Amino acid sequence: MKIIITEQQYNAIIRYLNEQEEEEQKRAAGVYPIAKSTGRILLQQRGKNINNPLEWTNWGGKADPGESPKQNAVREFREESGYKGDVELVKSFVFENPDVKFSNYFGIVPNEFTPPMVGKKTVDGVVEVENYKWVSLNQFLNFKGKFHRGVSDFIKNALPQLRDIIDGLEFE
Repeated sequence: MKIIITEQQYNAIIRYLNEQEEEEQKRAAGVYPIAKSTGRILLQQRGKNINNPLEWTNWGGKADPGESPKQNAVREFREESGYKGDVELVKSFVFENPDVKFSNYFGIVPNEFTPPMVGKKTVDGVVEVENYKWVSLNQFLNFKGKFHRGVSDFIKNALPQLRDIIDGLEFE
């Protein structure tokens, strides 16, 4: 028995199968904000009552269905930080294993800011961010707090790009 389908039907089937495969592997994304005016990086300390409590990391989380990595990164950054200003995303290291594909971005913001969501419940109903800290590149590389498990891989793989971005900024 042969089944004949149009090219449009074939493409729809392929898209569906690709989406199913993506759903099996969790997708997530995050942002390492960098203030254009100072070259400093904004880190967050995860909340006390969530996975990996009190670890320092970027601003990010799981993708919503149909969301691109870039959309995911911006949404999570805004939800967790409360930042409403301009942010220019620069794609960076993508961490991938059988369980997760995590897309990292640098987020260039004009100036340092105080994240209004620190210590407050996000749309998920939990305090996702316990604390925050703006750090220089040197402070980031020699950080004394406990990093989330993905941060060391990120530093190892994205450090040259991070240096280039910071070196290219014109501090005010």
